[in-house]
Amino acid sequence: MGVHSVPVITSIILFGLFVLSCLTIEAVSLAKDQGSKPNITIGFLATFTGDGIGKLIAGAITVAVMNVNKRPDLLPNHALQFIPADAGERGTSVAIKKMTRMRDDGAVAFIGPDESCVSEALVAAAWNYPMITYKCSDRKVSNKNIYTTFARTLPPSSKVSKYVISLLKHFKWNKVVLVVSENHWYKQAEEALAVLAKDSDIEVTKTYFIPNFYISGSHEKDIKKIIDESFMITRSKCSDETSLFISCLK
Repeated sequence: MGVHSVPVITSIILFGLFVLSCLTIEAVSLAKDQGSKPNITIGFLATFTGDGIGKLIAGAITVAVMNVNKRPDLLPNHALQFIPADAGERGTSVAIKKMTRMRDDGAVAFIGPDESCVSEALVAAAWNYPMITYKCSDRKVSNKNIYTTFARTLPPSSKVSKYVISLLKHFKWNKVVLVVSENHWYKQAEEALAVLAKDSDIEVTKTYFIPNFYISGSHEKDIKKIIDESFMITRSKCSDETSLFISCLK
């Protein structure tokens, strides 16, 4: 890690903590504004450090709670409030610890977490607490016999892959090269796509990985290198500027 990157990382962490503290203040303020109505408390889990999207989307929970409380037809006899928490890095027990603390503080449902949700969804099911995630796409949690209280707004990677396979079949493209961002969600999509491609007699001849989230222009050298290596065997008009795009071979 370079010396110049340390202040940047520190700034990101401090900004994440600042957003989290603002959310806590807003949550307390919202609770006070509701007067004597009994509260329904939900726990909001998001990743605020590193590449987490918590600091980008956290304001939505405040707006959503305010909008619900403004609608007497939705919760006429109750007021909605939330407890925010940083879910920590994927693959750790931080989110479950925060969930336990939230439950002890009166939370009866959870929004989130984002990147990883398998263990958290299993704990929520054991407690019989609803959990709705907005980013986790893990295929495992689609099993409603196990993850009985889990729901999500983002489709699982297996469903996204089915759309891609349907597109390939429509154009009769039976050989493909995959270019995938080194991000948990897109790697899951790539794994699901590879399985479905094999079942559909579509050959994945090569898979390239590019760092983190793909943004047009941010990985120009990587994309140029991939094009240089594969243009001789790749259709010229088959590309898509997304984090997971397919180059169709002749």
